[in-house]
Amino acid sequence: MRVLETYNSFTEEVDVGRFAFFLKLGKDGVEVGVDDLANDVVNFPKLVIFGDEPFVQVAELESLIKKVVKKKSEMKIEIRTTGIIKPVGIGSIKNVNYNVYLKLKSSGVEYEKRIKPEVINWFAIIGANFIFTVNNYDDIDEVNMLMQEHSIVKSQAFLTVKGEANTEQLKMLVDSCRLNGYNFTLDYGAMFWPKDGRY
Repeated sequence: MRVLETYNSFTEEVDVGRFAFFLKLGKDGVEVGVDDLANDVVNFPKLVIFGDEPFVQVAELESLIKKVVKKKSEMKIEIRTTGIIKPVGIGSIKNVNYNVYLKLKSSGVEYEKRIKPEVINWFAIIGANFIFTVNNYDDIDEVNMLMQEHSIVKSQAFLTVKGEANTEQLKMLVDSCRLNGYNFTLDYGAMFWPKDGRY
């Protein structure tokens, strides 16, 4: 599979502070064998998979995850996705949790490219976490609309800001989450970690 980078560090945002093997995927990465990756991953308690959109390589991901779980049944796996591709073949694996980072209008990405209703509905039904990066109250309004349209349970939603939050942004996050019943999280990498975002 095409791999941009691997490293070990601590998780952030939703499941904070767990030591994990991080696997960053991307079309511009180098080809790495699934068996080699699986042998590396099993030395850690958790695997975090991310990249531009990991499910572009869904067949390879399915193979990797099944090999890892077979070698280490208690392995916890977190996949970070943009929520535009349904993970066919992976959805039934109980070890996997999904963090869905839906892009908002302020991202500049066209609606049809960032919002795939059938895929979002599937992630909502299985209980995935939805993380929304908000810049202002207009973004909050769009989050509320998406939450309602796709019947996302409020306890599954997390609001955050990009980078290190200032006092005004923190107030927006806390007030909006309190008003709407959402969770909030911060970019712990920007706040505490070194510039490369890891220890």
